[in-house]
Amino acid sequence: MTLGVLSGGTGAALVALGTVLGLDAVSVGQTMLSRPIVGATLAGACCGDPAAGAAAGVLLEFVALETLPVGASRYPDWAPAGVTAGALAALGTPSSPALALGVLLGIAIAWVSGRSMVTLRNANGRRLAAWQAALDAGDGAVPARLMGRGIAGDALRACLISVVGVALVPIGAWIAGRWRLDPWTTGAVTAVATLMVTASSTRQMFHGVTAARGLFAGAFIAGVLLAAGWYA
Repeated sequence: MTLGVLSGGTGAALVALGTVLGLDAVSVGQTMLSRPIVGATLAGACCGDPAAGAAAGVLLEFVALETLPVGASRYPDWAPAGVTAGALAALGTPSSPALALGVLLGIAIAWVSGRSMVTLRNANGRRLAAWQAALDAGDGAVPARLMGRGIAGDALRACLISVVGVALVPIGAWIAGRWRLDPWTTGAVTAVATLMVTASSTRQMFHGVTAARGLFAGAFIAGVLLAAGWYA
């Protein structure tokens, strides 16, 4: 393994980025900065290749479309996942295996991070129950304490998940350097897999919308033409 593939300063910046974006998902802001395309692009920029990071972010966005964060639903947390995927895509060589591995690792990190959100919410619920008597008594300081500890817990959660993700980036880069599948097949498998998830999630969200199929088909064709013109 090339231990120098990720410097200490870059690793710290990536962890900080994952922590901040992880807070944006629920606790602070909710300004869509936690979307994987944002985190992956910024992580790629931190690692010197924002375009590779953006590519990983786009593929993760295809998968993240399946997520419907409404009500009490459980869902993956894509903020640390985007940072991890973008960093691996930017640092790994050759680029096609690094992109595929970045997306795969990002999905795994998103699932683990989503489970950690459930654990945090359970802890917040227990804290609320423990302080219920003070709330009923009208103690005005209790809501601020609950919010403060909830945000602090979420920051710690996002930080720890980001540390794990960033620590796995050099391993992913090492595997990418020893990848034996040809780049065309690697890219095709990655694209087809993500598009399958996108098609499923699109149908799930819009199957009841009038003319949804026609609109989706038109947008898809326009996107293909735009991509063809870009690479021509």
